[in-house]
Amino acid sequence: MKRQMNSIGLIGFMLLITISSINAQMQQGLPAKFKNYYGQTWDGAKWDTVNNNLASYNADKTLRSILTLKKQDTTYTNYTKDSFLYFTSDPSGKISQDISQTWVFGKWVNDRRTTYTYNSTSNLLLYQTTEQWASSKWTPSYVDSSSFDKLGRLSSVIHATYINSKYVYNSKYLYSYNTNSSINYKEIYTWTSGAWVLTYRDVYKYDSRYLVSEIKKQAIAGTLYIDLSRNIFEYEATVTSMAISNTNALEIKIYPNPCTDKLSVILPEGGNNYSISLYDMQGKRVMEYKTEAERTALLDISSFQNGVYLLQCTNETNSFSRRIIKK
Repeated sequence: MKRQMNSIGLIGFMLLITISSINAQMQQGLPAKFKNYYGQTWDGAKWDTVNNNLASYNADKTLRSILTLKKQDTTYTNYTKDSFLYFTSDPSGKISQDISQTWVFGKWVNDRRTTYTYNSTSNLLLYQTTEQWASSKWTPSYVDSSSFDKLGRLSSVIHATYINSKYVYNSKYLYSYNTNSSINYKEIYTWTSGAWVLTYRDVYKYDSRYLVSEIKKQAIAGTLYIDLSRNIFEYEATVTSMAISNTNALEIKIYPNPCTDKLSVILPEGGNNYSISLYDMQGKRVMEYKTEAERTALLDISSFQNGVYLLQCTNETNSFSRRIIKK
């Protein structure tokens, strides 16, 4: 992986990294329901828009496709299209395959296919195996192996390319998180002369709803961080907020967390008529519970898939939210 890339090479690199970031975002329980995102490169003085990426969704709100339009002068033309397939017998909305196609001479042509493998117990993503379309067949290209921390958050990805009938280390991604358990940085290392060398990093920014608003890629040279590119995300106005509110935080108790079956929610004194909602990785509401005068709510989440969920509690005067881990 070279530090210097031409504009087309950088666009492709941005797309692969962004698809990886979207999948990581979904693993953390953040809704991936963006409307579109703009890819921009830094020319040394200003950000220059090089592509626009349009998302479409299935009826169940799962991501159906991402169409990438490449900017040429003042117009946008077809560039690539990623189509997502899901496990039909799994209601949790886990991606089974991502098929990428490139626009060539007025038609879509197969480019790569990624197959996703999950842990059967925790449902966390283990591998992303990617094949390249060559000579009218799918051939091995690379594999991404994921690791998670004790909270079920993505901690690292090892990227290995297929060379001479075996997989060889190429790059490694390490993730760090802020106090809201949302991705803060992704450090990108390259395998050089038998050692990992820190080469790039992705810097995440969030809007007031705590949805990803920007992912900026920077090259690392010693103590310097050099802007290369960024993706700017836009969302539908109806997308659920993922902000972690601290309203009456000292009077709210949620336990156990992580939880396997029964989750207890103890609400603030003096409050009633709370609406308690639980959202899954896709931002879909999977449970709703309403209180009257009681302060304690007992939620049965034993049948839910393992992963990260967002719990929101609101009434006329208070509102708060917490992330919970289902194990």
